[in-house]
Amino acid sequence: MKKIKNIIEFFLHPSRRQRLKIVNYLFQRVLGVNKEFPLEIHFTSIVSSPERIKYKGGVKFYKSMAVSGQCYFSAYNGIEFGYNVLFAPGVKIISSNHDFTKERMPVKASPVVIGDNVWLGTSVVILPEVEIGKNSIIAAGAVVNKNVPDNAIVAGVPAKIVGWLCVCGSKLQKYEDNIFKCDVCGRKYMETDNGIKEVNAEK
Repeated sequence: MKKIKNIIEFFLHPSRRQRLKIVNYLFQRVLGVNKEFPLEIHFTSIVSSPERIKYKGGVKFYKSMAVSGQCYFSAYNGIEFGYNVLFAPGVKIISSNHDFTKERMPVKASPVVIGDNVWLGTSVVILPEVEIGKNSIIAAGAVVNKNVPDNAIVAGVPAKIVGWLCVCGSKLQKYEDNIFKCDVCGRKYMETDNGIKEVNAEK
């Protein structure tokens, strides 16, 4: 009886998310927009070469695919999403450039790789062959044209490192030259050419 009541409630008073789910289904499964992509995807987003997209999943990733609209994923050379990648509307991930011949053929390159627990802000653009390290944040509007290390905060056009994150998720504060400290858990890190390295932990 409760199941029947829930079904009736769904059709008579659907939530905003339920309404979006219905619209996404109509566009994807009935009208055939992005029909080759196996996951629910926002009806305004576009996926090119969906068979070349790999993903580890996670609630944040699945929800982002469904609710973040106006995204564009060009996966000619492959896109690999880590676990629980969160992204906002308008994100563009482009895995290939074109040559300069009249035909403008796609250029072969390594895939775009996005690590676990990465957050991509609204209107972020990620260009070919970029690898984004785990636990990183890409600020809204950033254009990423080179690799991003783990635990980095990047922003700007082109994107540059503007801060670091502790393993506990808090933003690090500069403590002294090349040394950063977490005010929450007390960990200290040293900034190197390849990112940050933990040097000790205080309880």
